[in-house]
Amino acid sequence: MLAIVRDITDRKQAEQAFSDHERELALIVNNIPGLVSRVDRDLHYLYASEGYQRVFGIDPQRVVGSSLKDILGAESFRRIEPFTKSVLKGEQVTFENPVVMPNGEVSYGLVSFIPDKDSMGDIRGFFVIGLDISKRKQAEDQVRRDLKEKEILLRELYHRTKNNMQVISSMLRLRSRSLPDEKMQFTFREIENKIQTMALVHKKLYDSKDLSSLNLKPYFNDLIMLIQGSYLMNSERIKLKYTATDVPVLIDTAIPLGLVLNELMTNAVKHAFPDDKKGEINISLKRKSKEGIIIEVRDNGVGLPERFDIEKDSHLGLETVIDLVRNQLGGTVNFEDKNGLYCIIKLNKELYKPRV
Repeated sequence: MLAIVRDITDRKQAEQAFSDHERELALIVNNIPGLVSRVDRDLHYLYASEGYQRVFGIDPQRVVGSSLKDILGAESFRRIEPFTKSVLKGEQVTFENPVVMPNGEVSYGLVSFIPDKDSMGDIRGFFVIGLDISKRKQAEDQVRRDLKEKEILLRELYHRTKNNMQVISSMLRLRSRSLPDEKMQFTFREIENKIQTMALVHKKLYDSKDLSSLNLKPYFNDLIMLIQGSYLMNSERIKLKYTATDVPVLIDTAIPLGLVLNELMTNAVKHAFPDDKKGEINISLKRKSKEGIIIEVRDNGVGLPERFDIEKDSHLGLETVIDLVRNQLGGTVNFEDKNGLYCIIKLNKELYKPRV
């Protein structure tokens, strides 16, 4: 009898170390608060962590050998099937997947499919990592409901503000009709137009999808039509021309700019064309990357009186324009008296006041 004895201590130690490493790795995977599994190319489970026991109430050993469709159900599998095709082409994909639990509740999972490649780089299946995000989805749904409720309340606020302003405007209009003095009637009409200018902002915001800002282009267009209907019943005498590009602004900027345009146009209608003189008022609105918002109002009327200083001699209307642009909006306003009065306004930044 011939006996050959070899020392395999190193091999045994290596096997023991590898076994300890596997147990440690399994302990880590099983304590992950989610699902970890491995699937072959035929979409059958090769491994499933203990998370399947916690989530689905299924023994992980029973999961092994089953198909994705068997474990997840036909409806859920139909949703994820396109992702299985992508991962088997070598793409890593992440998606949200709602799953109907055994108790009938819907659980939302954030699932990642990660390609499983051999040493040659060939895809032999993929790893599945799923995290339960049901609580996060519930929180998101609650936030959406809260935002919807606030949006409804804000729309109602804009609507009621607009209505209240229109009531005040109507009362002023009725009162002005009983005034014998034509100048007083005109003054009442100016006040009414200022109120309508602010009410129009709230109407635009109420109708807008974005409740915090509005587009100046249609707002100015409606404002010009309002002034035209109020002062220029004979539209053939003074023609209005308006060119504009889309300029979205916050309500903090829209209201003072509306008042500024109202004052400039009212001033032109009142003073630029005396004695039923015919003329034209041009309004331009644009935004440039370096200069910001630019508003130009030009008429071809009689211009300013001789030696008239706008900064010193202006009445309330143009004083309001200068004050709103420079002090409230932080912009610049300049006037030129050449073949009529020309005003150019530039705003390099938007006015914004924090609400909270």
